[in-house]
Amino acid sequence: MEEFSEVWTRNDVHLLARLAVAAGIGFLIGLEREFNTAVRKNGEEQDRGTEKQFAGLRTFTFIALVGFLAAMVAQDMGPWSFAAAFIGFMALVVSSYFKSAAQGSIGGTSEVTAIIIFLIGALAFDGHLLLVVVTAV
Repeated sequence: MEEFSEVWTRNDVHLLARLAVAAGIGFLIGLEREFNTAVRKNGEEQDRGTEKQFAGLRTFTFIALVGFLAAMVAQDMGPWSFAAAFIGFMALVVSSYFKSAAQGSIGGTSEVTAIIIFLIGALAFDGHLLLVVVTAV
């Protein structure tokens, strides 16, 4: 047991717990978005073609982790590093929306959700777990 206490500090355990909350929220939101897409596809005719989805289970989990890591890096590098990560992520989301809108899909729920999940990851790093859970619900 001494070896464990030498490697893991109390702060490390709290950091891992916040990371798990961020990843878990991203996972659950991604699961809901995939389920929503599957239900919608089952209700439509099969000959209408396949609709591409912006993000799914894994992607939303990664988005939450990227938000978490961006906030973690910003703690050492300054707030501009978080702003740069967020602006880069926004560029990805906006370009994805324009591409899907050009193909006739004008809904933006997944894209807006992705932005919220990125910010939820950052809030989880900051330790605002109650706010993270309430926002995700």
